[in-house]
Amino acid sequence: MLKRQKQISIRLTGQEYDRLCKKAKAAYLKREPYIRRRIEKCHVVPRCPDEYLQLAKDISVVGRRINEITHELNRTWYISEAQMAELTLLLQKVLRLVQEKLRE
Repeated sequence: MLKRQKQISIRLTGQEYDRLCKKAKAAYLKREPYIRRRIEKCHVVPRCPDEYLQLAKDISVVGRRINEITHELNRTWYISEAQMAELTLLLQKVLRLVQEKLRE
């Protein structure tokens, strides 16, 4: 026996339908499960796009290298010009990655 035996039909304007589709897609759900969750008053949180997850990984790699250099600085109280230049480049890379995503 089917768990869900009741069916409803609703009419939406084009704008309402588009909004429903966008919200369901943002939550990585089909329309029906999305509506069901909303009915149950669950707060549906949109999942981050995969590009943002990749951005976080890229920034994490850069951040680890920055952390290595600053750890060495804290240990020796000295930073070479090459390390300072590398830090500057790494920070610029993070800024560039974030700006690229913001432009999309």
